[in-house]
Amino acid sequence: MSEQDRKIVLFSEWTTMLNLIEPLLNKRDLDYVRLDGSVPQKKRQGLIHQFQKKQLRYKIKCKKDFGR
Repeated sequence: MSEQDRKIVLFSEWTTMLNLIEPLLNKRDLDYVRLDGSVPQKKRQGLIHQFQKKQLRYKIKCKKDFGR
């Protein structure tokens, strides 16, 4: 698997940590999806599909809030 094909999933207990990471991804012009408690359940599957099928390399996810 080449470096370009790699994908990363970041987990955090706190949305505040995701709020710190997200601007860094934006600054580096990296594509990502974010899944946390604020994402409506109906949109979550679409975001997961986007991460799996497209050229997105990063998914950031809050463990604590995702189960809501």
